[in-house]
Amino acid sequence: MTEKVDIDYRDAFLPVMEALRHHGVLLVSADSTRQPSGMTIGWGTMGEIWGRHICTVLVRPSRNTYRLLELTGDFTLNVLPSDLSSAVDRWGKVSGRNENKWEKTGLRPVPSRRVKSPIVDQGILHIECRIVHRNDLIPSNIAPEIIPAFYPSGDHHRVYYGEIMACYGV
Repeated sequence: MTEKVDIDYRDAFLPVMEALRHHGVLLVSADSTRQPSGMTIGWGTMGEIWGRHICTVLVRPSRNTYRLLELTGDFTLNVLPSDLSSAVDRWGKVSGRNENKWEKTGLRPVPSRRVKSPIVDQGILHIECRIVHRNDLIPSNIAPEIIPAFYPSGDHHRVYYGEIMACYGV
């Protein structure tokens, strides 16, 4: 396997945005025993807030990963190569409450460099984040035309602000 090298997070911005747009990015966290699980995300961004490099992700309270983020306080983002898009797709359709996604897709969790949550070994780009803030979307503050398309039954996202602790890939 190719050695993974440090990458300036600004150089990771476009590949992450492209992955979010096209097949998704795997967000991984872990429970209090470091048992990992995760989900596919399609929404998020990166930038500068509070003089720190920040990655924001949105997770609904109904997702198993929400519970893990609350327990662990960190997460990793993992961009997989396009030949693993079926695994990324499965992670977005099946809950970790109901099946072991790692086993079913052949993906492997391996220790990250700076946070408790693991990375996906087969990933080509990894971003490790420590949660520094979180807030819930306020339905009355969302533009009315967005609600029917993305929140017809409620279940509004929580936004997690993760300070980027490490960024690397192949």
